[in-house]
Parts: sequence; C-alpha cells; structure tokens
Amino acid sequence: MIELKAALRAVAWPFLASRLTVLALLIVFGNLELVRLQFVFVKETRIKLATTPLTDVFSAGDAKWFRIIAEEGYVRAPFQKGIQVNWAFFPLFPLTTRYLRAFPSYALNATVLTHLYFLGALLVLYALAREAGCDDRVARNAVGYAAFFPTAYFFSIPTSEALFVLLAGGCCVAAARHHWLLAGILGAGASATRVQGVLLVAFLAVLWWKQGRRARDVVGVALVPAGLMAFCAFLWRITGNPIAFADIQGEWQRSTGLSFSQFTTFWRDLPVVSAEWNFRLLNVVMLLLLLAACGILAAKGQHALAAYVAASVGVVLLSGSLQSIGRYVLSTFPVFIALASVGWSDRTHQIAQSASAIVLGALTVLYALHYDLAMA
Repeated sequence: MIELKAALRAVAWPFLASRLTVLALLIVFGNLELVRLQFVFVKETRIKLATTPLTDVFSAGDAKWFRIIAEEGYVRAPFQKGIQVNWAFFPLFPLTTRYLRAFPSYALNATVLTHLYFLGALLVLYALAREAGCDDRVARNAVGYAAFFPTAYFFSIPTSEALFVLLAGGCCVAAARHHWLLAGILGAGASATRVQGVLLVAFLAVLWWKQGRRARDVVGVALVPAGLMAFCAFLWRITGNPIAFADIQGEWQRSTGLSFSQFTTFWRDLPVVSAEWNFRLLNVVMLLLLLAACGILAAKGQHALAAYVAASVGVVLLSGSLQSIGRYVLSTFPVFIALASVGWSDRTHQIAQSASAIVLGALTVLYALHYDLAMA
C-alpha cells in the first residue's frame, strides 16, 4: 500500500499535466482548418472552424483501423496483396474497446480507455524502475520522460501503445517479483496487442537465468508467444495465411529483411527532414536513442532490460525502414528508465523533459491538423 501511494504521487502530476495539454491541443487544433491562398507575391493563411466532426481527430491514421476492427471485425477473405487490409493490426486493443463500453460514442469510450491504460502504464513503469534498483528520483524521471516524450501524443490516441506498455511493463514487474505465471499471462496479452510483445522473451530469458534458472519458471517464458500464436491461428482460419499481419505490411511501405537503403538515403539527402509519411530526422534520432539506451542499461547492469531494447533494435533493422521509429520507441519502454538513469543533475533532467514537452506540443498540433509529419 505504501508503494502504491508513492507510485501515485510520482505519476499524478506528469499524467495530468501531459494528458491535459495533449488533449487541449488536439481539441483546439483539431477544430481548426488552415486554408493557404496564393496571391501574386505573398501567401495568405486563413484559419477557420473545421467542418469535420471533432471525433475524427481521435480516429485518424491507425486509430481508424482499430475502430473498424472493434465495430466490424476483421476482413474474412483469402489473403491477397495490393490493398490495405486490417489484418496488419493486432486484436487485443480493439477487443477491449468493443467489450468495455461505458459510453455510446466509440471515440469517447476508446479515448477514455486509452488514458486509463496509460495511467496504469506509468504506474507500472515506476514500479519497474524501482525493481531495477533505481531510487525514487530516477523512477520519477522515468515517468516524466514517458509522459512528455515527443511522440507521447499516441498515448492519448485510441491506438495500442498505452495498453501494450501496461501489459508488457506488468509482465516485467511480475517476473522481477518472481510471479512467473502472471508474467507469462501478461506477456501473452502483450503479444496479442503488438508483435513487439514476443520480444519480452528476451527480457524474461535473461532474468530467468539471473534469478537461478528454476525449471518451473520456464512456463512464464513459454506463455509469452501464446497471444501471437492465437492471432496467427485466427488469421489462418479467416485468410488462409497465418502471418497475414506481416505479409500485408508492404501496403504500408514496410518490408521484412535486413536492408540499410533508407538509412543510407537519409545521409545522402540530409536536408530532407520529412518525406512520404516519414519524419526522417526524428526517426534517425530515435534509432540512435534506442542504441544509446541499450548501452546505458547494459552498463548499469540491467541486462534483461538491455536485452529487450536490443531485440527491439533488431526488429527496426530488419524492417529496413525509418518510418514510425519515433512511435515505436514508446513500446520500448526501458528507454525511459535509461534516460532517467543518466547521471545528470535534477536541473538538467528538468530541462531535457521541458525540451521534450515542447516538441511533444508541436507534434501534437501537427497531428491534430492532419499533417503527415506527425502521423508517421
């Protein structure tokens, strides 16, 4: 009970400050429309009230696909490429929004659930930092970095990130406290939420080895892929392709296999900050952050957390794409513990989080205005 109170005190302010700011920006700028008019020598930007419903802000991009799954289910047809199909999106988040209904409006209900998941995710992140040997100061900073991370507006959009961090972080905390069956169940939920959930096997395997390699605890590790396997079985039944979620990724400009073409293109076309739904500069910075976090955690002796981050880096490299790495980092939650573990002064950490909050505000505004710069 004392630990829960400490966690609530650490989480309350970052959660409320960040979410109220993000929601305010989404609501205000989501209700505006910019009209750019070209004159002979100058350009005029007119700002007017948008004619589209405000709920569209909370149903843009991937949120639209989750809404379709929640309301209509998955497309049941033989697998084929050439069009975007909702097989690419994992089922647990839309299932919760479908069956945990407190409001008739999908957008309102899913947004409220997302914020509850995020509140739980921050509590779990604080607990995980303490289990990793961090003091209260570092654990609080980890929460602050997560709440004000540049792409953390996705923790307020009805997508799967918040639920994933809640389940995956809970898996890690449960295993650290020797509750391996619970860890396996939560890990299975995570792998039914995002494919990244199977990477928890790396964290659990390292932790299992360090905790004494008890045979009975292996069940926790073995349960993690169950969520993914269940989704594969379902896809096999409705499409004939058990890995339809992966094979359809090409329709979102993604591929599988080791390729560095986009990384070399970035350096060749360095002045191009963003192109084709890819905020290239931000995503390269985030890739470097993932690599740095892996090194920091390993140096601090947090080998299980470092293994999870390293596995996440491997997935990025195998995707052969820079796209959405900034959003992908949100699910690689040990990054926030790594940032908080850097031996800066309290003042420096505050400055870093404030700078991150400014970028978060800017990207939230762009997202609300439907600019692809903030949706990639």
